[in-house]
Amino acid sequence: AQNVYQVQDQVVAGTNANASKKAARWTEKQVQLRGTALEVIGSMGDAVGFEKFAQDAQRLLQMTGMYMDQFWDKGDTEHNFQVADLTVKICSCMESVDEQVFAKIIPRLIKWASKPTGEELTQEEVMARIEARQSNEENEDDEDDDEESNEQYLKLDDGRFVAYNTSLMHEKRSVINFLEELCERHGASLMPWAGEIARLLLNEVRATCVSPDTLYSAVNGVGNITHAVINFVKKQGQQASMEQRNFAQQLFDESLDALVTTLADSLRSASEMDESLLDDVELGKESDEYDDEDAILITTLASKLECILRDAFESGGRSDTDVDMLLAPGFTLEANPPLVHLADHQIDPMFCSIAEIISSACDRRRGYSWWKETHLHEVMDSLSSAIGLLIKTHGSKALPSFEKHVYPLAKLLLGAPLQPKDAPRGSVGVTPQLKANGVFFVDDAIEFGRPFTAALVPEVAPLLIECAKSANHVLRQAAVYGLGVCAEHGGQQFQPFLSDTINALIAVIEAPKSRKPPAAHCTENAISALLNCIIYRGQWAGLERLLSYDMPCTFDTFEARVIHYRMYKLLQEQNPNAAPFAARIKAILQAAAADKTGWNDKENRFDQDGAILSNETRAFVHANLQP
Repeated sequence: AQNVYQVQDQVVAGTNANASKKAARWTEKQVQLRGTALEVIGSMGDAVGFEKFAQDAQRLLQMTGMYMDQFWDKGDTEHNFQVADLTVKICSCMESVDEQVFAKIIPRLIKWASKPTGEELTQEEVMARIEARQSNEENEDDEDDDEESNEQYLKLDDGRFVAYNTSLMHEKRSVINFLEELCERHGASLMPWAGEIARLLLNEVRATCVSPDTLYSAVNGVGNITHAVINFVKKQGQQASMEQRNFAQQLFDESLDALVTTLADSLRSASEMDESLLDDVELGKESDEYDDEDAILITTLASKLECILRDAFESGGRSDTDVDMLLAPGFTLEANPPLVHLADHQIDPMFCSIAEIISSACDRRRGYSWWKETHLHEVMDSLSSAIGLLIKTHGSKALPSFEKHVYPLAKLLLGAPLQPKDAPRGSVGVTPQLKANGVFFVDDAIEFGRPFTAALVPEVAPLLIECAKSANHVLRQAAVYGLGVCAEHGGQQFQPFLSDTINALIAVIEAPKSRKPPAAHCTENAISALLNCIIYRGQWAGLERLLSYDMPCTFDTFEARVIHYRMYKLLQEQNPNAAPFAARIKAILQAAAADKTGWNDKENRFDQDGAILSNETRAFVHANLQP
């Protein structure tokens, strides 16, 4: 690396406007060599691992820092890009980076990406520039660069023109990508520049004319910096200043608005593009050139929307995977209010906007190379999760909006006929995965939406029982989870459906190959739901049968933690209905405690979201059930 820098510095210093063409071509080769060398060096961290690369990484960052101090402002754009690329790659493979490194690179990247790439012109000015460029092309040497040739023109709907410098747009795309990578890996360390980074990225997301690659990176960057800021404030807790909290709230509001608006616009634009693509298909011109460019952006927008809503939900210390918290006696969502959330007047418009996006996604033609069923399923999974997070975050305040905007869509999906496998394009019905999304919409409303649950259960329960018989494991799993939720939270309204529910759950559990992938996750959801029927509906006669199944559960780690937590509580509370089976329950919990699922060798502990026992359950087993 040092030799490469010595060579390239001599080349840069010795090149001037009077250099011969031969020397200029030689310089270009050296620049290419330097770029290749720095690219290889930047890849070493990922190849050998952080620990082996750490010492070299520090030396390299010192070198790039020296370059930034001495040469950056001289304006060698290509060299600056290579150094920035190397710096970002090194930082991305490191666990921590000195703030001084960020203090050198971040302000330079922000300034670079903030360069204007276009300007508004009149039609006369556009024509004058085109004529001048044509005149210059006739008079200049073909080998000379012409910066004007990088300019392109766009006519807006109101008749105005915008001139864009494509070279600057390419540079901006690369720098935005650098910032997105740093936000993902070291977002918490970028707090001194978070406001500037967020403003820059949000401007790109909202821009009327931006390349798909730049928009993709900006969307990821917005999600990453918002996540970093909200988690920073969450970790600060009471020590977080009012200014920091207000900034987190403002960034959440603006990011959410930008992502929802851009997602709706992207779906609208993509649907319009479908018409021209379909014309090409009818003419026999279908090809891979249309393959998923818009679809990738749309799925990313939906994913980041979900992520930001999850950050808000968890900002007050809540979690929808912490079994010890969720199943604790007297637990309510109100116990840990989020630090960041929608204002009351924003809830209904947000439900309305997401419902419109859901409709747009479902209405778009599918089955073509550029908009596959898999794309739609990814988008809908994110949107159904987003709806659930809004309900979990805002509780009863969200239910009127859910009932008005989302529940009608859920009923349409649940009531629609299933589309046959390998059905031709345009076939009537929905895929099992789409019907599962309809189930997801109502699952969270039943679980976290009391008292709305009472009115919902009689309509939903028969549909869930029917879906539990599906051959598709995704739909079947969503349905049996929903039945378990109904058993726990459905009140007397669920009682008429209890017998059919138990029969459906037993059929799922005892089906051939039910404990092997891909059915195993569904089966463990069914075991959890059946245990809910036993405990919350007094069906204790079925406990012996449930305990005869192969356990502990290990595939669906969340449901495994729920099942084992409920078993531990039966022992701890000395439930008389479980007393005859205490030995079997102890054996299951001991085997679960010995299972290494979720064990983190590096940190010498269990990753809580990956383990099959919650912390509380594990502590009880170690304290009371040791052989």
